[in-house]
Amino acid sequence: MQSLILDYDAFIRSIKVNSNTAHALLLGAGASVSSGIQSATDCIWEWKKDIFVTKNAHNASRFTNHRDEQVRQHIQRWLDNEGNFPELNHATEYSFYAQKAYPIEGDRQSYFEGIIEGKKPAVGYQMMCLLAQAEIIRSVWTTNFDNLSYKAAIQFNMEASKISLGNISEIYQPYKRNNLLCIALHGDYKYGPMKNTDEELDTQEEVFVDILVRYLNDKSLIVSGYSGRDISLMDALTKVYSSKGAGRLYWCGRGADRINPRIEKLLDTARANGRTAFYVPTDGFDELMIGLSKACFESKPPFQKQLQDIISSLPVQHEKCTPFSMNVTHINSVLKGNLFPIRFPKSVFQFEFIYTSDEEPWELVKEATSDQSLVAGYFNGNVYAFGSPDKIHEIFKGRIKGDIQRSPLSKNDIHNPTISNLLIRAVTLSISQKFPSLSNNNKNLVWSSKVESSHEYKGIRYTTHRGIKFKFIADSSYNYLSCKPELYIPKYNDDPIPIDIKRDLKNSFFKKLYNGQYETFIDNFRKLLFKDNESLNFDFPADSENGFKFTIRPSPGFAKIMQAGAKSGERISEKFPQKLFVHEGIQYLEPNLIFSSLSGNEVNHFHPMKGLLNNRPYDFPISGSALSEDIFIGVVCPQEYSSRFYNFLNLQNQVVTTTYNGKRHNADYLIDFPSFHTAYGIGINIPHVSESRWVDCPISPPSTDMMKGAVELANILSQRIQRASDEGANVVTVFIPKVWEHYKSYDSVNEFFDLHDYLKAFAAEHQIATQLIEEKTLSDPLRGQITWWLSLSFYVKALKTPWILANTDTQTAYAGIGYSVNKHRNQGKVILGCSHIYNPQGQGLKYKLSKVNEPIWDAKHKNPYLPFDDAFKFGLSTAGMCRDNFTQEVKRVVVHKRTHFTEEEIKGIVSGLAKGGIHEVDLVEINIEDNIRYTRNKLDAGMPQADKFPINRGTCILLTSRKALLYTHGVVPSIQNPKFQYYLGGNGIPAPITIRKHYGESNISTIANEILGLTKVNWNSMDLYSILPATINSSNKIAQIGSLLGRFERAYDYRYFI
Repeated sequence: MQSLILDYDAFIRSIKVNSNTAHALLLGAGASVSSGIQSATDCIWEWKKDIFVTKNAHNASRFTNHRDEQVRQHIQRWLDNEGNFPELNHATEYSFYAQKAYPIEGDRQSYFEGIIEGKKPAVGYQMMCLLAQAEIIRSVWTTNFDNLSYKAAIQFNMEASKISLGNISEIYQPYKRNNLLCIALHGDYKYGPMKNTDEELDTQEEVFVDILVRYLNDKSLIVSGYSGRDISLMDALTKVYSSKGAGRLYWCGRGADRINPRIEKLLDTARANGRTAFYVPTDGFDELMIGLSKACFESKPPFQKQLQDIISSLPVQHEKCTPFSMNVTHINSVLKGNLFPIRFPKSVFQFEFIYTSDEEPWELVKEATSDQSLVAGYFNGNVYAFGSPDKIHEIFKGRIKGDIQRSPLSKNDIHNPTISNLLIRAVTLSISQKFPSLSNNNKNLVWSSKVESSHEYKGIRYTTHRGIKFKFIADSSYNYLSCKPELYIPKYNDDPIPIDIKRDLKNSFFKKLYNGQYETFIDNFRKLLFKDNESLNFDFPADSENGFKFTIRPSPGFAKIMQAGAKSGERISEKFPQKLFVHEGIQYLEPNLIFSSLSGNEVNHFHPMKGLLNNRPYDFPISGSALSEDIFIGVVCPQEYSSRFYNFLNLQNQVVTTTYNGKRHNADYLIDFPSFHTAYGIGINIPHVSESRWVDCPISPPSTDMMKGAVELANILSQRIQRASDEGANVVTVFIPKVWEHYKSYDSVNEFFDLHDYLKAFAAEHQIATQLIEEKTLSDPLRGQITWWLSLSFYVKALKTPWILANTDTQTAYAGIGYSVNKHRNQGKVILGCSHIYNPQGQGLKYKLSKVNEPIWDAKHKNPYLPFDDAFKFGLSTAGMCRDNFTQEVKRVVVHKRTHFTEEEIKGIVSGLAKGGIHEVDLVEINIEDNIRYTRNKLDAGMPQADKFPINRGTCILLTSRKALLYTHGVVPSIQNPKFQYYLGGNGIPAPITIRKHYGESNISTIANEILGLTKVNWNSMDLYSILPATINSSNKIAQIGSLLGRFERAYDYRYFI
């Protein structure tokens, strides 16, 4: 039998090819959500919440957010225990709770009047009217009481016939162009009683049923935003589709979750009677109407223009980007940088380059300029070069069109990669030529001939050499040469150095290059270049008279830092040159987390483990109540490892110390694990190997072929995960033995497979929380740390909340964009966008997955960008997710991304959010900074001296009006003693992240503090923080997992992916 599900894109094509026939719309409450009106589901949960809190007034403050899944679970358990309420998702819930919450009819009417007061039709209703003007939609049937269909038609200068059950026969009035029939199925309080209780809803007039049967005989019906909860209306539709006819049925639902049995039954009935009937997974009413309009008006320019006018009708300021500013009034600490001020030539040679269509100009220029007496680069039809004119003519003979001219260089030209690389290469070659002890890579690296260390791997001896990597950096005032320490490893007999060897050698070197040693590394290089502390001046080529002069100053720039909250600062000696302070910044305070006390009050603490141990999880008033159950763990494990794995998991019910080799491990941060119940206030139930929640699996798949066996193993484990979940497990733990190593992944010409991603995608699709544990974890000597980390994973994946962020703006939401690129499609690359929405307290809510059909690629075809239409859809969808998941109105959205925001992305996202009712937007690019490094200095008699410890976490340094550095990684107070310091990982010095604002009005203090907070809500780790904020920390990886899912355009709880 043909599947009941029709993919969204196939549905769009179906309506497009039949756009010359009449269609009818049936709309439920979900269609009006983007207009600010609650859905039927939200109404039900609000009524349940009101009933609960009025009967449990002592606990009311913890249960105000009826959209929170944990609050819903608790309220539902209370309702079930009461014994006189309908079971969850029963067809009678809406009518029952409407009457239970407001038994007086006038109160019900007041409730609904309050919901619709002042609401205006959103973009979906506007698109609906455009489709009606094009005669694709003839009538709108609605169960809603909001009147938005009629309002939209009037605002669209259409005629609109308002029809209720009292005058249903008017549906047969003679057809008129530009007239939309608006049929209210539940009645309207202006014309008759509102129909919201079970009795009211189930008494639709027989005449209505007869008319509906006749009307839909030859007209296709598109259903959107309607759950099928009204028995009488579903009965009427069943009668419609119990007879043969040409009219099709497209039931458009949210996402691809399991089809409601009532809807499935209706679709089966329609098909049994020869009708075409499908369920279509969509992203909501607005996106549905936009998608239909774009497809149907593709070859209709007048309607296309109207469509674009609607999308861009709001007064959006696309260029709004206010400058960052800081008010640094005193100095509490000093940082020394690796940025040396530089002056570069004021001009460059330029000529038009001749090449054939089958040649790559970039490669031609690169091959021609291997001679180190000339540097050149290709850009936009021209070659730019430093060297003598004679040398240029010699090398590019026959490829120069016209004359060689001098082109002026400005400060901003270093942002052009071609010019920047050209300048860097000239600097690299000049320094290497000037100092014989330095070699170069003909690009951006010089290194000492002196051997730093020697290591033998597999009979081959590799040497390492200290080097410096160059990069141009610019701020608002100067250009700088970034001099970053590097370790150079020469090739052995010109053979490539294995990646793992290069990685290991560099890691072992840099992890011991602590704050003072790092500063000394740069200082030794500085002493070599700058004799007697004089500036370094040189021409390129050396001693030429072409005017290509470079000057590098001998001292790097310093930054003065003020500590937030400090009332006074330190004194800087007059001997220290003030002109060396080229940057300034603020050290922001460590964000606090909110926990709950035993009495249910909110308590702040910066440390997650201390916060739990001294208090309780944030949701303890809910999770720790008498109605709450233990967390039940399911296990999938080969029998051969059962006993060992059970003992490991059962550590959750024991006290586990952090002592390792007789010493407290990581004593400035870690504390002993006190047992799960002591830490979280509820129990954890680990099944015995004989219980049904402990599911055995084979030690090896049937096939001995690696690729076939990997897929077989994945399918076997998926089945076992489902079985454990069916037995009542909140979280299913899967043991991955070492013998499965060769089944964990493969990368062939046509396919990439990853066992972890496959299992996570399966579990997310079936809404099962999973935890994969490899065999090596059981042998990890840091038992206390592992037990803490695993406990948090179990708690969070059981849909519980250990802590939230303190001091947050309750009307701001945060979104992150990530991408996954499928490199194994022969017909081009397929992109999956991943948006992670966080509420104001930093609680991750949903990942939204969607295909990007026509991405815009950068020059190297490496990074994808959203075209306007997809960016608009992202903005609109984000606004919808905010409405669906937040109790308070969201007025501001912050979007984080790892790549820059293009003009189309800015316009599309801002317009989409504005259409969704959100007008305050910040678009922020975040990346780990590769080239800028600072070392922390202490003041000795007012003079900066290298400190033992690196930079404090929270330090923010302003570079330009739209760019800043933020140290999300750095020193924080020790839990042993606030005067002691703790540095996560303890390796080398931290790299800052770069913050670039592309749109918005928020200052750096707001954006930086929000990012710091979001680094503390990565619930996949018990570390104090992650380097990147949770919005983007794992979004690309989760997008990669999401690419394996069978359905897109739906939101997933992010905890199914971690």
